[in-house]
Amino acid sequence: NGAEEPELMLSEQVIY
Repeated sequence: NGAEEPELMLSEQVIY
C-alpha cells in the first residue's frame, strides 16, 4: 500500500 510513503501509511491504515 503506502509502504513507500510513511506519511500516508497512517491514513491508509484507516482506509484499508
